[in-house]
Amino acid sequence: MTTTTSTDPLAVRKSPIVRTSSGDLRGSEHRGVRRWLGVPYAAAPVGPLRFRAPQPVEPWEGVRPATEPGAAAPQEARPFTGGISKTFAQSEDCLFLNVFSPSDAGPEPLPVLVFIHGGAYRSGTGGSPDYDSTPLAARGIVVVTISYRLGAFGSMDLTALNDDADGIRFDANCTLRDQVAALAWVRDEIAAFGGDPARVTIAGESAGGNSITTLLATPSARDLVHGAIAQSAHPMTAHTPANKAEHAHMLVERLGLDPAHAGRDLLRVPAARLQAVGEELDDDVTRATPLVAVFSPTIDGEFLPEHPLEAFRAGRANPVPLVIGTNHDESSLFKRSKTAILPTTEARAEQLVAGTDPEAWERIRALYSIERGADDVRRDWIAAGGDGVFTVPSIDVAQAHAANGHPTWMYRFDHASPLMRLVGLGATHGTELPYLFAAYGTPLGRIVTGTDTPRVRRRVHRVLAGSWVAFVRDGVPSHAGWTWPRYEVEDGAPGARATLCIDTVSHVEHDPDAEVRRAWSGTHYEF
Repeated sequence: MTTTTSTDPLAVRKSPIVRTSSGDLRGSEHRGVRRWLGVPYAAAPVGPLRFRAPQPVEPWEGVRPATEPGAAAPQEARPFTGGISKTFAQSEDCLFLNVFSPSDAGPEPLPVLVFIHGGAYRSGTGGSPDYDSTPLAARGIVVVTISYRLGAFGSMDLTALNDDADGIRFDANCTLRDQVAALAWVRDEIAAFGGDPARVTIAGESAGGNSITTLLATPSARDLVHGAIAQSAHPMTAHTPANKAEHAHMLVERLGLDPAHAGRDLLRVPAARLQAVGEELDDDVTRATPLVAVFSPTIDGEFLPEHPLEAFRAGRANPVPLVIGTNHDESSLFKRSKTAILPTTEARAEQLVAGTDPEAWERIRALYSIERGADDVRRDWIAAGGDGVFTVPSIDVAQAHAANGHPTWMYRFDHASPLMRLVGLGATHGTELPYLFAAYGTPLGRIVTGTDTPRVRRRVHRVLAGSWVAFVRDGVPSHAGWTWPRYEVEDGAPGARATLCIDTVSHVEHDPDAEVRRAWSGTHYEF
């Protein structure tokens, strides 16, 4: 049997074997899409590379099979909330990506979408069936889904434990560094898969959405990105080295390590124990102080020079076209969560706006505090948290990016299946994902979309996936004969706070969250 190993974009159409700078990869074909799964984009971050910046891939001999996704980062299995199943392989050796390219594409290189999964920086993987990008690639783009280090392995800043005497040096922001390394791989290698390295759009949801807004404020990612889509981002989630140092010492104490040699000993902790203790610490810190996340980016002054929100407000964020939005009922998922990600009382909600002017706080109290039963009040304050964490900061980013003259579009995902409405979740956090990826048969997809008719699923998918693909292809999300106007902040402008409301019948509204936006006006976030 003769195979083709070439960087010629036409060769990938003829054979699922491609040549990268590290070696040859054999993929597979499924439903008109060529797929290469479990492709390493950096060396295994194990042994002395634990807690260090990603290093180049070690080349391999022969043809490497790329027909199965790589291992996920160590995590607790959460298959029904977008995480992994209990049978999905886990390993610290987790820096893999997956490439999807249409089999019938012509000779011209195709635009590229790089999707970053969510999961609170502690769960998920790009290899999950929830992110199978075959349907998106079939629309005429190349799609890359990536995995990255999670939890204590990537999203804590342990540099406070650096010790010259023990020869220990850790790096901050390993999660972000992994994502930048994956984007550099796309720049260097994607042409071999039929993609155009000069047309790369990044997208992500939840922690992946936070990654998007953070990467737009990260200098090393600036030349690697040409467009961005932030889904249910929480753009304020980034913390100072002082916060992170406190968490590092708390981790050392919980692990029972010798403080004098904590860095050295931390390299020897078994992965399963480090994962479990790290997640327990994250849970406990979040219960004590909502929104102070143990697993989050660090404003280290170098890799991430400033808070992403400040970068957007000052016009220093990457000036690429941006689509950003949230879901209609973001917070309803969290009222059933075991962890206190969002506040459940007025006192805890007030922590969201610590230091703000009293009038703003009174507006917020008037909007959410309703004299009803305890369950209703709890729900109202979780709603306040959802708006304070997701809706308002996303509007803030859209306003700032648009005011600085950069193309911006805003959306709100409103669709909810009959079951999701019946159980009181509505269009909650993450429910757009099965419609975007047409992943209706996964555990998450069955819950979210199972009571929709096939016709309804197709309609929502066409709007969501069609808009995303149009944006990746053209830099504008309008498609199929209808226009999604750019977001503008000037009252009276044609696109004044224009927001695409995605539902069974999608439509554009102007300032649909005006009441929430005005209530939170004048607040600021202190972390």
